[in-house]
Amino acid sequence: MSDDGYRNHDWSFRTITNRNSHDILVGQCNRYNIPTVLHVYNSSVPRCQSFLTVFEEFAKRHDPVDETSIQYAKMDYTPETSFMFKFAPNQLPITVAMFGGKWARTVTGPEIGEIESMVTEMVKEYQAAGGVLPDG
Repeated sequence: MSDDGYRNHDWSFRTITNRNSHDILVGQCNRYNIPTVLHVYNSSVPRCQSFLTVFEEFAKRHDPVDETSIQYAKMDYTPETSFMFKFAPNQLPITVAMFGGKWARTVTGPEIGEIESMVTEMVKEYQAAGGVLPDG
């Protein structure tokens, strides 16, 4: 493991607020093969706001335990972030699971069961590709 950003990675639940924070998240996912789940919502849409709590609880249940775990992030669809995402505000929430720039899946809508299935699939694909996640 190198010291060029990976060792100093912030493993907390991250909030994407601008292009820089988005690029750091995606860059770490791609460069260091880190399994990543990004939830994009629109806080001005009630169903998005209420589902955000459900997603945050899901992420807490799957909270990273060390440097080999999944990183979770959320991004509010605002004027500062909307240009980074191709979906319209009424199509949100969108949840994307990805790792290593080689695998990605998307769930559209407030479907925690589908998100959980997507994350399970991501973990299986990650492990099949040689990645190791801790048990738990």
